[in-house]
Amino acid sequence: MGDVKKAPCYQCRCRKVRCDRREGGCCNCERLEFICSYQRPKLSQKSDLPMYGGRDATQVPPERRRTRRACIECHRQKMRCSGGLPACASCIERRRKCYYPEDESTPTEKTQKPSLGMQSSVSGSMMSYLAPEVILRVDQFFEHLYPIPLYSFLHEPSIRRKLAEGSLNQTLAFSLAALASACFSNDHNQTTLWLNTVEMEIWKSLDRPNIILLQSLILALHCHIQRKCFPRAYLLAGLASRTAIALRLNYERLDLSFIAQEIRRRVLWALSFLDVIFAVGIPDHEFMPYSIIYQQLPTSETLFYQGISEGAIACRIDSTEGCSILGACLQLSKLSRDIIRLKRQLALAESPLENLESIVQEFQKCLWHLHKDVASSFNYQMSSTDQLEEMLESRWFLRYLQLTLMWHQAHCDLYRLFIPTHPDSAPNIITDNVEVAFKANAVKACITHSEEIHVIFSKLESMPRRLAFPPSVAICAYQSTRLSLYLLHASSLNGKVETSSFLAKADLSLTILRQLFICATATEPIISDLENIVKKAKSDPEIIEKEKEDYHYRPEERLDRNTHLSVHSLMRQANFTDDGYE
Repeated sequence: MGDVKKAPCYQCRCRKVRCDRREGGCCNCERLEFICSYQRPKLSQKSDLPMYGGRDATQVPPERRRTRRACIECHRQKMRCSGGLPACASCIERRRKCYYPEDESTPTEKTQKPSLGMQSSVSGSMMSYLAPEVILRVDQFFEHLYPIPLYSFLHEPSIRRKLAEGSLNQTLAFSLAALASACFSNDHNQTTLWLNTVEMEIWKSLDRPNIILLQSLILALHCHIQRKCFPRAYLLAGLASRTAIALRLNYERLDLSFIAQEIRRRVLWALSFLDVIFAVGIPDHEFMPYSIIYQQLPTSETLFYQGISEGAIACRIDSTEGCSILGACLQLSKLSRDIIRLKRQLALAESPLENLESIVQEFQKCLWHLHKDVASSFNYQMSSTDQLEEMLESRWFLRYLQLTLMWHQAHCDLYRLFIPTHPDSAPNIITDNVEVAFKANAVKACITHSEEIHVIFSKLESMPRRLAFPPSVAICAYQSTRLSLYLLHASSLNGKVETSSFLAKADLSLTILRQLFICATATEPIISDLENIVKKAKSDPEIIEKEKEDYHYRPEERLDRNTHLSVHSLMRQANFTDDGYE
């Protein structure tokens, strides 16, 4: 009877796999951590076995379990993968970068699903090994991109600590790496791989959003912007805004920790910055209208880093370096957007606006009030170009630069409404009702502030080069040069602006833009259009007169003028077309 072949264990029979029939438990059950039916002799009593629904564990059909999946490289090469961590044997032998798919997990981790309320970083997929290149790119992001207000919605100390511990959420890590790679590298394939992994995780958890996935989504859409995928970026921005509202980020959560509250604020305000580069004052394309935001402005970087809340200090411009420079950038962005919306509203006016001068004075008062707050809190004068060089060694230099340029540009946007026949001026029915002295002062203000912007760019030429600059820098250079071109040829200003001096400044602005935005694809249309304007100005001094004719709209065309997208609008570059009827 001893030669009779034993039956396979109950678990292998259920799973329909070959069983080695080893005494004390077969290899399959040992590998997958099942209680094998061959283990019964080792137990002293039947009661020692765990019971499930009246049956002992050896008679319970086994659940579905899998060992660790092959790494991405082994899967691509169709090779056997050992599944080792931090790298498999095959990748170690061939000196390859080894990382596993997003949904891999160990058998033990698979049986312990985290609840929906927990952060996804506790799952096995989030604990997997990050390749050295990912770590390098994350560090590159914080060194060069984080100071730009557009990307300042992450808590750097927490991310760096989790990165060192190996517990950083993989989706967030890949999104950071993808954006840094898109900005500073030509490795298109690697960036695509990271970006696809991020989006797969976002789609998989579409009905279970959380703050980490939202941060990853915002980084992913910025990555698409860098890669010229503007239609995809626009639609992802809409998804990000809906996710933020679903998570109620537009409201304060006083029951959370200070850092958690601040992260929510910054993510929400980062979405408001998207309206600057997409909507450009057109309500139809806005993602985060200010009317639904009930959040405070971001606090200082020092308080944010330390995780300390000091009551009212966290809610206003304070003396701590870096903080509310970000808050001031947000306030100035809102003022600039309101000015652009005023211009679009005036384009539809059919009768004179009696209190227009008062409205302009209110905007001017807000701009100087912000100037006073920044000066008293940071001892920094936005109206002075000399202090910008003093901030060169600061990590937040790009925030000071953006704040200064946008402050001058806001004045240009406001007062060019009153320059007769200018493409962006208010209709004649409005300007004809404005006092001559007021219009003359508006022209002087445009000359003064556009000159200040040119001075800043002349200083940038001698400053050390940085890898990344905010898109607002390119926008201000474009608008100020275009405005100067108009003022140069305006008949009422002949003799007040030297032609050769202006063309030299325009050439300088172009040179600086080409140097600062070598890899920034989103600014290519701005630079290209500015090149054409300067080229035509050199060959045809009367080009501005032709430009005025192009912008002379008949009354029935005023609505089209009101919805006209500027050259720096990413919505315009997306160029959506409905070809379904074809």
